[in-house]
Amino acid sequence: MKYYFIVNPGSRTGKARELWNEMHKRLERSGRDFEVFYTKNQGDAQKAACSICRKDPAMKRIVVVGGDGTLNEAVNGIPVGAKVMLGVIPTGSSNDFARGVGIASDPMKAFERILNPRYFEKIDVGITRFPVKHTLIPRGEVQEAKVGAEEAREVQEAKAGAGEAREVQEAKVGAGEAREVQEAKAGAEEAREVQEAKVGAEETRKKEARFAVSSSIGYDAQICHKALESRLKKFLNRIGKGRLVYYITGIFFVFKCPHVKAEIIIDGKRKLSYKKLVFASAMNTRYEGGGMPMGPDADPSDGKVTMCIVHDVSRLKHLFYMPSVIKANHVNKKGVEQITCRTCEVRTEKPLCVHTDGEPAGIRDHVIFSCTGEKLKVMR
Repeated sequence: MKYYFIVNPGSRTGKARELWNEMHKRLERSGRDFEVFYTKNQGDAQKAACSICRKDPAMKRIVVVGGDGTLNEAVNGIPVGAKVMLGVIPTGSSNDFARGVGIASDPMKAFERILNPRYFEKIDVGITRFPVKHTLIPRGEVQEAKVGAEEAREVQEAKAGAGEAREVQEAKVGAGEAREVQEAKAGAEEAREVQEAKVGAEETRKKEARFAVSSSIGYDAQICHKALESRLKKFLNRIGKGRLVYYITGIFFVFKCPHVKAEIIIDGKRKLSYKKLVFASAMNTRYEGGGMPMGPDADPSDGKVTMCIVHDVSRLKHLFYMPSVIKANHVNKKGVEQITCRTCEVRTEKPLCVHTDGEPAGIRDHVIFSCTGEKLKVMR
């Protein structure tokens, strides 16, 4: 059976490259049939996984050498029903998937197990859906939206002045103005796209995103958005302490993250209302944020998500709760709920950050968490 390796050489601030070089030598000595795909830019792992499955419909082994972000892309690139055995060699800063399903944290040990797997475990794939009418501007596209808004206003003004424009057109006076009116009309559709969908990055234009570890709306997603931009993360990765950035950023955002009114519907029946939602996190495995057991009851093979919902707590109490997460004692605190369910729909009064496996998924006010129903065969 052929192996396909999707390698992120930049994980661990480039240290993964050295690890992979050693693995590559061992692969060549082993005589196994394998092919390597290297990632350079965001989305490369997703494209690679999709390409592999398209050209090789037979059963195959796809191995991700990287962190949870690289794995997330690969999972989103594997088509439903594809014949795949998935392997993970953790070389990221968090590695919560590997931790959650019992894969060795040492990359070389994980590599040896990939070559000689003892068994395969069927793991759920989570999915976060974004209803179209509630899809909002993603992080990093605000400026483009402002430009689009200005264009939209120009279109509106052009429509309001259509009568004058017709006169100009008939009199053939002010040809330049007439062209502007014509361009404004032609650009009306484009302006609407800017307002609705064009402003989205590739992942935000999608109506859904799959996840292997967790997905969340609110406080912890805001941490993920910020951590990925952080220079501190790059520095900490160099000294092998990359996950500390989540703790440091988390403390900062305790006092910065918005608390909003929210309505949550569990399994389409049970309705919960909160005056101050801090976050709602859908866990497929127990851990997120670099080893935090946010969902201690989560079972990655039960076809359900385990929600951790924090609400109606003061910022000071939120800060005091944080150490309790390390030992999973937070679920016993007032204002913290853990609910295992098949679907969880969240609507918020104001848009909040959303993430899937630590990767930003826009800023939204309506999300639906669940499992896809498919299973991934993971080598152990």
